[in-house]
Amino acid sequence: MSRSYAYKLISRLNEEMAAAGNITIPGKVSESYLEQRLFTLPNTERAERNGRD
Repeated sequence: MSRSYAYKLISRLNEEMAAAGNITIPGKVSESYLEQRLFTLPNTERAERNGRD
C-alpha cells in the first residue's frame, strides 16, 4: 500500500467516524475501528459465504 493511498484511506475513515457522531483527530484512526473496517465482512457478504459452505 502506498503512503498516499494510506492517507486517503485514513481521511475516508475519519469522515465515516465523524458522520457516525464520533470525535475524530485528523490523520488518526483508532486501531480497533481500522481492523473492524478492513478485516470484517458486511453482514450480507458473511451470510452469502455461510450459505455457500
